[in-house]
Amino acid sequence: MQRRATRRSGRLDPGFYQSINYLLNDEQDLAVDSLIEQLGIDESTFDTYLALGALVRRRGEVDKAINIHQNLLARPDLSPTKRAQAELELANDYLGAGLLGRAEQLLVEMLARIGSARDEISRKAKQQAQVLLVGLYERESDWANALKVVKPLLKLAPAYPVLAGHFCCELALEQLAQAPPALAGAKQALAEGRKLAPDSARVALVSGRLELAGLSEGDAKNKSACKAALKYFNRALALDADLALDLLPYVQRACELLGDNAPLAKFASSTLDSLADGAESNTGMPVQLLLAQAELLRSSDGDAAAHAMLLSALGQVTSVKQLSALLAHLDVETLSTALPAGLHETLVQHLGDLAESIRDFRCSNCGFSSSTRHWRCPSCQQWGEGRAVV
Repeated sequence: MQRRATRRSGRLDPGFYQSINYLLNDEQDLAVDSLIEQLGIDESTFDTYLALGALVRRRGEVDKAINIHQNLLARPDLSPTKRAQAELELANDYLGAGLLGRAEQLLVEMLARIGSARDEISRKAKQQAQVLLVGLYERESDWANALKVVKPLLKLAPAYPVLAGHFCCELALEQLAQAPPALAGAKQALAEGRKLAPDSARVALVSGRLELAGLSEGDAKNKSACKAALKYFNRALALDADLALDLLPYVQRACELLGDNAPLAKFASSTLDSLADGAESNTGMPVQLLLAQAELLRSSDGDAAAHAMLLSALGQVTSVKQLSALLAHLDVETLSTALPAGLHETLVQHLGDLAESIRDFRCSNCGFSSSTRHWRCPSCQQWGEGRAVV
């Protein structure tokens, strides 16, 4: 009561000066505690409390931040705007503390209360709550709810259709992982993915995989399914040439089921030609594609032609992994005129060991590297930033 009277009279409480001294002496913890003690909660101090709560949360004191924001929300006279601000801050507190259940309940109740309100303040608060809720469902791998919440955000920024495509792919893969695979559910998820994210290379890749799911040799529907799959794979490659190595085994499988290697030869040669022309200079030379092309040449023109092709490719290598892969597929006789006896095996062994230590994928956002592609980086949590290291 005395502090409020002092504030109304225009005189600052001595404790306020003490708080300033703490700040000047870089004693931020004591400064924050002192300010909280000195300031009463009313309309004039609301923004200050909001800022203090955010400050202590960033400093890792989430319990204190929760207490500050809960005290704000306990006031019965808060305007709808200020209530929404405090709820969003409290939701961030809960997320920072790992209290995902409390954060979800708060955000869901907030969205239900705002409903279909059309005023600008309500619209912005609703969007902020939806963004937080999408992130929460991502952390829980709750792809169905994440997709449901992200849909109203699709026109807000280009990143949200991309997210929707990834969520649809995750849903489809969950369906395919069931025993037996729930093909109908996977098809439904990917159909929605193609609608929401028409330019998603991953949606095209997984759609092609789905076409091949469950097919076996001699199946009457192989031809139409494999052609549909190859169409999706070519679409994925056109959208993102970095997926060439991810696509290769599926293209090979489709051609195997078709009994026709012509699509594989076209896939390999067109990709390698585009790389040689510099169309995708950041991707490098995927040796696996070159090896697939060499195997096709071997079956048509014999071993000598295949080895000659691989020998000519040695001058194009730009990494240890490429050189190791090529040498492993060239026999001693082929290299006998160029290498002393035994050197081929030694090179293959040592280069192979060195290549094993090099990770195959690297996140272009944070640099995290791994031996498998992560569609969502385990380090920075960004989607689709993993790039092949060839």
